[in-house]
Amino acid sequence: MNSDQSQRGRPRGTGIDDSGTLREIAALIAADPDLRPTTAIKNIGIFDPSTIRRLRDKFNRQKERLLRELNHKDTHSSAYYKDSSVHQTEARTMALNSSREPTKSEAPRKESASSSESNSDEEKTRASLIEPISHDALLRMLSASLRSASTVFQLQLVLATQSLQSPAMRSALRYQLAFSQAMLGFGGPQPAMKLAGT
Repeated sequence: MNSDQSQRGRPRGTGIDDSGTLREIAALIAADPDLRPTTAIKNIGIFDPSTIRRLRDKFNRQKERLLRELNHKDTHSSAYYKDSSVHQTEARTMALNSSREPTKSEAPRKESASSSESNSDEEKTRASLIEPISHDALLRMLSASLRSASTVFQLQLVLATQSLQSPAMRSALRYQLAFSQAMLGFGGPQPAMKLAGT
């Protein structure tokens, strides 16, 4: 077989530089060795299944090197830097954990708050997640809906014109016109009768 011939199938690798994200995953796993790569990826705010799969596979291939680099950096950095980075990572993880959806492996948590408090919290969260529509976006949506309505109207006009020009429709209209004229001829308006005294 010729070695110059190109291989079949999709080429390996995406060409996407995920080095920064992989370092973040390694930092989370170094802080908590029991953390699985998929959970660490979700903790940094990535929920797309294909992205999770890509990052997990890349991390598993480069795990030893990433953790070795992280340990090397930690030994040469100051204690203050270590403390601040750990606190930042913990704060970020806690913030992401509070906003993310629970995974299948987590047990459902019991809620001690009343239903009215939970409803108000949900409404506040929904209100913060909904972004107001800008004036430009509203105008773009309005113009798009007007264009689509205009297109539908033009298509209906073309269909009506073509159907009226068809031979069957012309014949039907001609017979209808002749029938209407005949009916008017038989039962059309009668001349007013003159009374005897006028």
